[in-house]
Amino acid sequence: MLFCHLIIGSAFAQPAGADSLAPLSPDVRSAYNSALDVYHAYLSPEPGLFRGAEYGTYDFKLRSGNPYFIDKRRHPGTIVYGSVLYEHILLQYDEVKDALILYDASNLFKINLFPELIDRFTMDAHRFIRLKDSLDPNQPRNGFYEVLHEGGITLLKKEKKTIQEDLQSSNTVEYFIEGADTSYYLKKNNLYYPVNNYRSLLRALKDRSRDVRKFIRSNGLSMRLDRENTLLKVTAWYDPSAAQ
Repeated sequence: MLFCHLIIGSAFAQPAGADSLAPLSPDVRSAYNSALDVYHAYLSPEPGLFRGAEYGTYDFKLRSGNPYFIDKRRHPGTIVYGSVLYEHILLQYDEVKDALILYDASNLFKINLFPELIDRFTMDAHRFIRLKDSLDPNQPRNGFYEVLHEGGITLLKKEKKTIQEDLQSSNTVEYFIEGADTSYYLKKNNLYYPVNNYRSLLRALKDRSRDVRKFIRSNGLSMRLDRENTLLKVTAWYDPSAAQ
């Protein structure tokens, strides 16, 4: 078991969001995967994963909408929790509370995982990282962000859902969720830039703003009508690490 701990510790002693196995040789990567399998099998059910507070479900019924990412179902994914990778687990992500949830080992109740122990997670084909709080109001706040593009520059997406109230004539209150507030950030040279409209995108990429304008125009893109698709295509085109 000491061998497992040494390999797991060394493989994850890297910034969250990086492919921690990428720098390893095939032989070392294979040894790591074997050691990780032994580690998880030895500890099953794993006390390192099932740590957190009991998740408090909503004590009212929503008229419409749901607080979770995608839908109310649990989705298969992975998580790096306490610097250890766990695979093939079912997760929910509450976008109202910004909470990552899984059932306990007995599948009886939901656990709200400690956010400070989460480096990154996946749900289906979606990848998320956790950012720490910044004192700069222009920087993204602490929480989970979906990684839409990662390379020489990084494009992040943040969805936040809010429960709204509707007071009926009978003095009863109905609760509902109507879509999500969505914001985007570009990470460039270790700085984050909000890119939620055309002007802010040009500011973030001001070193090539003229080329950005030309690229958007020639490809029929629009930040106003199709923001996410425009950001994805501009980011992939601009990325200095991508082949042009």
